[in-house]
Amino acid sequence: MIRYLHLLLMAGCMISVSAMASEGLDVRDEFYQAKVNGMVSIAEVDAIEATCYSQRQYGLDAYYQCIHEKLTELEVLSEKPDMSAVSEREQYEIERACGIDRRMYGEVVYFRCISKQLAKLIQFSGKPDLSGVNDFEHNSIELSCGIDKRLWGPANYYGCIRDRLSELKLLADKPDMSKLTEEEKGEVTRRCGVYQRLYGPARYYQCVQVVLLENMPAPEQSE
Repeated sequence: MIRYLHLLLMAGCMISVSAMASEGLDVRDEFYQAKVNGMVSIAEVDAIEATCYSQRQYGLDAYYQCIHEKLTELEVLSEKPDMSAVSEREQYEIERACGIDRRMYGEVVYFRCISKQLAKLIQFSGKPDLSGVNDFEHNSIELSCGIDKRLWGPANYYGCIRDRLSELKLLADKPDMSKLTEEEKGEVTRRCGVYQRLYGPARYYQCVQVVLLENMPAPEQSE
């Protein structure tokens, strides 16, 4: 990247001021000048280049035209979203969730994604309290909600946790597995483990109850 910008600077120095005035600023110099003037950050430069890279198959003109369009989009953007009100961890999760927009569509779409994430996050006062659940339930909730955190950001992640906690509250009884044999516990794990990982502890407990009922001995019939 540094070498690329240095090359742009050298190219710019080779063009006279009069030539620039008569022919207009080349988009390569426009890109460099935007960086020098603080219009775009290093991360934005990298993102624009990555977004426009696929255009190189159509020639350098198409590639530079794409860069020009992305710079123009940034220029008309009123302001970049301010993430100072959220924690560093939430900032990281928002940036990760919006990263695909940055790579595929550029900075403007990326910033819009961040703004939407921040707006959704206002609905929550931080991560829901998990102190009222046991270690197994805590781990199950984190497992089942992890995909929301990685793909959709902290607001969806917090919403998933709240849903899992609500499901637990609505559960009438938790199954008693203390008297199961090791073989029976293995059967429960084999059949219900996927519910623990994908759907949370409440759905896991429901599955366990079904397995226990199926394995209960039939009542003896009186003669």
